[in-house]
Amino acid sequence: MRQSSKYASTLGFAGVLFGSLLVAIDAVALAPSLPTLADALNAPSIEIYWAGVAYTLGSATFLPLFPAASSALGRRPVVLAALLLFLTGTIVCGTAHKIAAMLAGRVLQGIGGGGIVGMLYVVIADLFDMRWRPKALSINGLFWLVGTGCGPVIGGGFSAYVSWRWIFWIVLPINGIAIVLVALFLDIPITAANEVQIDRSKAPGLAGKKSIHKLSWKQMDYGGAALLVASLSSFLIPITWGGIQYSWSSWHTLAPLSIGVFGLFAWLAYEAFVPANPIMPLSILSDRTVSIAAVSTFVTGLCQYGVVFYLPLYFQIVKGYSPLISGLGILPSTLSGAPSNILTGVIISKTGRYKLVVLIAWAILAMGMGVLTLLDRDTSVLVWIFLGIPGGFGFGMVLPALTVAFTAPVREEHMAIASGLSPYTRAIGQSIGIAVGNSMVQNLLKNRLSSSATKVLSANADLISKNMASQDLLNTFMRSAAGKHELLNVYTSAIRDFWWLLCGLALFCGLLSFFIRDVSLDRDSSSVVFEKRSDSVTNLSTYPKSDSSQRRIRSCDDASIVASMASNGSKRVVGPLRDSFVAG
Repeated sequence: MRQSSKYASTLGFAGVLFGSLLVAIDAVALAPSLPTLADALNAPSIEIYWAGVAYTLGSATFLPLFPAASSALGRRPVVLAALLLFLTGTIVCGTAHKIAAMLAGRVLQGIGGGGIVGMLYVVIADLFDMRWRPKALSINGLFWLVGTGCGPVIGGGFSAYVSWRWIFWIVLPINGIAIVLVALFLDIPITAANEVQIDRSKAPGLAGKKSIHKLSWKQMDYGGAALLVASLSSFLIPITWGGIQYSWSSWHTLAPLSIGVFGLFAWLAYEAFVPANPIMPLSILSDRTVSIAAVSTFVTGLCQYGVVFYLPLYFQIVKGYSPLISGLGILPSTLSGAPSNILTGVIISKTGRYKLVVLIAWAILAMGMGVLTLLDRDTSVLVWIFLGIPGGFGFGMVLPALTVAFTAPVREEHMAIASGLSPYTRAIGQSIGIAVGNSMVQNLLKNRLSSSATKVLSANADLISKNMASQDLLNTFMRSAAGKHELLNVYTSAIRDFWWLLCGLALFCGLLSFFIRDVSLDRDSSSVVFEKRSDSVTNLSTYPKSDSSQRRIRSCDDASIVASMASNGSKRVVGPLRDSFVAG
């Protein structure tokens, strides 16, 4: 650890970890409760699944602003702001009587949750050297896996036997503990090691090329954040109602979908050329390893929330389980990630390498998504328990390994932004995973029920698909043995096709990961030199680590450094020389 007081740093880090636990519980606790919530709030499936999308969309959109704001205000006030936003959203959700209030509260929770998760990675980058970061990530992974393991059980249990409102009230004590620990003990000074790098040629009143500079509020990328939330919302909304509320060829679907796609491309162009400190620094993504890690993390989020939100639908509708049992049904997928998460952190810390771990993780995860296709109406309890284990084991491996791949090739002054990109891309994937799953399952239900030989099912295909999570409605169509048999078979096949999609995406990322560079982790903030060619990071090297070599480096005067830099193609110096010299 880099803090002078390890005791205070440990307690401060524990406060952020409790925040991570809080987010993990609440992010998935609602999943097994959605059928209950749909009936309680009288909301169709399109709206009720937006309780998940609203959370992840708020998280994805605002997550990058928190690490950037922490460079201007410091880590502690920004983490506290995120915790208080989450607290406010939790209270709004717990008191909601209409779906609109629920969605508003979930957006606030998502914004706060995104800030907590984003700042967790920044705090890890601040407190731990590169070799220790995999272990710190594994500790966080354990908190996250405990939260995602307990969350569905808490959600299912309270919604079945107490009240769904207690899903939100139960996390308030954890929120309070996190606020107290962070307020009292999280004290990380903003230094050259964790400041951001801005393009001074784009910043008003600043001249020259890129240089390390403390970020101010005026230099934050508000335009990029606004453009992203508008574009992503415009893209996701028609995906959820396409083919159900409106046809895919309707202007109600095509117009916002086209605007969303155009807006996302416009956002990328804006990020590349306009802001001095973009929320998505494309220069970081120009590195092959970082860009592959970004795509892979996006798919991980998509697969992760695809399982969390649609496995309970299988348990409650196809198997007829209660919300509590459906919450317990997710445990094999969540708890099996704990040992693999620990193992991954230990292996990467010991070897200093991560590429092989990523490849193995994707192979296991693809297998885990594939075996879910074996789930049907007659699957026994013992079988579905074992079928859930490979996917969870794969998630536990791939998440910490990809996070290391995100930060390993990045310059130290970009570490805060790069650390935030991992949960950022995962949150976007989670949003799209819920939306795509909802759209795919609903459309498959509607199309297959429309051609049903059972007249009552074919005549009500549209109604059933729009309310696919409402157990009260579905029970009215399962009074006859023939109707029940056909309806459950259609449900099983629709969800099975979604598992095949997730399996294919995992295989694609596994193949893509062969192109990751295995950058050594045997370096620290005082020894890294990056070479730049054509404004992109193309090479990474480290100073020799022997004491004599370090003494020779530190004894060089500025003139010899400048001469050496000129002869080696204007390399940037990162480390103890950073404050006195910035190249290029």
